[in-house]
Amino acid sequence: RQFIGLLLILLSVAMVASAAMTLSVKNTSTSIRSRSRNTKPAWYKARQRPITPGQKAALRTLWPKYGLTFSYHTPLDLTSAFHRRTPETTTPTTLEIGCGSGEALLEYADSNPDRNFLGVDWYRSGLATCCTALESRGLTNARLVRADARLLLDRGLPAVPTFDEVLIFFPDPWYRAEERRMVRSDIIKGIGQRMQRGGILHVATDVPGYPDHVRELLSSDEFASSWRPVDAAERRARRPSTKYERDGINSGRTVKDLCYVFDPEPEKNP
Repeated sequence: RQFIGLLLILLSVAMVASAAMTLSVKNTSTSIRSRSRNTKPAWYKARQRPITPGQKAALRTLWPKYGLTFSYHTPLDLTSAFHRRTPETTTPTTLEIGCGSGEALLEYADSNPDRNFLGVDWYRSGLATCCTALESRGLTNARLVRADARLLLDRGLPAVPTFDEVLIFFPDPWYRAEERRMVRSDIIKGIGQRMQRGGILHVATDVPGYPDHVRELLSSDEFASSWRPVDAAERRARRPSTKYERDGINSGRTVKDLCYVFDPEPEKNP
């Protein structure tokens, strides 16, 4: 009986070890799967920041006013979203990718009441903070979308010239997964499909090497005929300061602004 009992214990230990190995394999598979551009990244939930009861209440009450939602078959209708843009009078519109808690978006919207602003971010906590600030300031020219930027460009916005300015301020460096950087080929292509001729792409970063990454991409054969670098001094001077910028400066990092104008070459007749 003692032998049988010992045998059962050993069998149980072996089964637990086997289950642990299976789970490890599944976790590894998820990590690899998260890098697929056709799959919702597994890190979305893992990197989601905590949301307070107050922020939950803000989203519940204010999201219907400031938040926009799209589906795979129903893209955003910005004409009705801003309640003031008509086919006869087109209001200049800015898209900020990665608006966070809205530090820059709020300042821009406050100082440019005749311009529409659309901010996109994934983190609910930042969007809740932004909603609260929009309400307290009484701003009516800004709307928010909770989405991954690539998904928004692929499914949420029609591929027609809509924006005359796109802002990407202090994007995640993604040191170990550069293919997920915000400034990458598929994102720039999606922006170009929705950018008005003469529109400006403004990127700001404090990450060493990121400016070179931006320059290399936008000067490549794929984009050199559509995007032309322009002086960023004037836009940098009026770009609002954000927490990410202040943290970078306090850490001794250099902030670099890069601006490109969308000026595609005319299509040649066959």
